[in-house]
Amino acid sequence: MIKNKDGFVFKYGSIYNENIDQGARHLKKQSVLVDLIVAEPVMKKSLACKQDTVFISSASFLLKKGGSFLVFSPVELIGQTFQTAKKAKLLYKNMLVFEDLSKSPNGQSKKFFTSTTVAILWFIKPGAKVYFSSQNLPYVSPVIKASFDKDFDKYDERVVNNQKPIKVYNRLLNFFSQQNETVLFTHAAGGSGVISALSMKRNWLAFVNNSDIFTKTKDRIDKFKNSNN
Repeated sequence: MIKNKDGFVFKYGSIYNENIDQGARHLKKQSVLVDLIVAEPVMKKSLACKQDTVFISSASFLLKKGGSFLVFSPVELIGQTFQTAKKAKLLYKNMLVFEDLSKSPNGQSKKFFTSTTVAILWFIKPGAKVYFSSQNLPYVSPVIKASFDKDFDKYDERVVNNQKPIKVYNRLLNFFSQQNETVLFTHAAGGSGVISALSMKRNWLAFVNNSDIFTKTKDRIDKFKNSNN
C-alpha cells in the first residue's frame, strides 16, 4: 500500500471514488503500469458527448507497451473514439460487438433494437508484442451475446443502465489478458468487470466517478467476495 502527498492510497484490488483523469494522474506518480484497460464510459448522444472520450488520453499513459485498450462505444460515437485514440497514439486493431439479449417489457429480444448493440473497439499501445488468446481469437467470434435475465447469474444485478453482464467481461479478459496480469477499469460502475477479474485471478484497479453508484458497486463486489471466501 502506497500513499502519495495528495492522500491517494495505491493498492491493487482497490476501487476508487473519483474520475479516471484524476486517478490516472495519481497512478502515474506511482509509476503504475497495467496490461489491459477496459473502458465502459457513459456516453450520451448529445453535444456534450465530445468530452466523454477525453479519458482515453490520460489512461493510455498507464498502459504497458503491447497492452490492449478496449472501449465500449455506441455505434454513433465510434468516429469520435477513433479520433481520441489516434491522438493518444494508440493503434486500432479490431472491433467486437456486444448484443444485449435481455428481454424487453413486451417479451421481444432487445437485440432487435440498435440501442442495445454496442461496439467494443480494440486498440493497442505500440512498442512490444501484442498479447491475446490464440485459443479464442476475436476474429473467429466477434459477437459477444449475453443477458441480464434473472436466471443468468446471481451477481448480475443491474446498478446502472449501461452495465454489462459478467459474461461479457469473462470473454474479454480471456481474450486479452492472462492470470496475474493487471486490468484497469476506467468506468467500473456496476462492478461486472471487477467481479470477472476476481473470478479469473487478475489483478485490478477500478474507478467510479459517482458517490452513490460507487457505494452500490462496492457493495456488489463485496457480496461476491464474501460468497467466495
